[in-house]
Amino acid sequence: VVYKASHEDGVSSGVLGILGSTLVSRGELTLQPSLLASKCASCATAPDALRLETSISYSDTVVAVNYVIFAGSALLDDVNGIFYPALFKVNTAPSTLTGDGVEMYLDTTSVKVLDTCEGQLDAKQGRFSTFTAMTSYDGKGYVGTSGRDGDCDGCYRRAACIFMFDLGFAEGASPTAVIALDADLGERDVTSATVQPAATASDKTYMFWAVGKRDGEASRIVKIEIGGSDTS
Repeated sequence: VVYKASHEDGVSSGVLGILGSTLVSRGELTLQPSLLASKCASCATAPDALRLETSISYSDTVVAVNYVIFAGSALLDDVNGIFYPALFKVNTAPSTLTGDGVEMYLDTTSVKVLDTCEGQLDAKQGRFSTFTAMTSYDGKGYVGTSGRDGDCDGCYRRAACIFMFDLGFAEGASPTAVIALDADLGERDVTSATVQPAATASDKTYMFWAVGKRDGEASRIVKIEIGGSDTS
């Protein structure tokens, strides 16, 4: 088990730890996200530097390394309290535990949060979104957004967005594609996701996303085909 935890005092930096199969600690170190520190040194040591909401496991069979990929948001401006969607990948081997990971922040990536994802055009697009559900298939990860309405008067017009990324992404990499769902149908926040692989060569592989609003309104299930020539 790999975990990230916040300190109960609300002041100290978070920790990154690993538990063995009997839930005995195999190591715990202070969270030290190096890419985040290069962007905002004081952000990286803040108690809520990474707000992580979901995760998936990933095995790199080429180099025989197992990872956990966390998704959520990261503090990138502690003066104004601005968070951006983030991915944080951690090697699960206790001997590699450093408090750091492989990081992706959607503040300056080539594929960014769309204005559709937040219901408005903003100079710091992405600051009203976080990742809340994730799934994977065939070397690709798929992660969906939810909004932070408490910080954003106009976000009620937003649509949940689904980002695709390489599971083997390197430090500072970008997602490879993004699609927006339909705000008019109430598809504003994602809460869970799964993949149904093709059963035969003639079948298709699909993702299923539970979407709605996290404040309790009615939910929907959105079905999205994976693969094919039409990546829209």
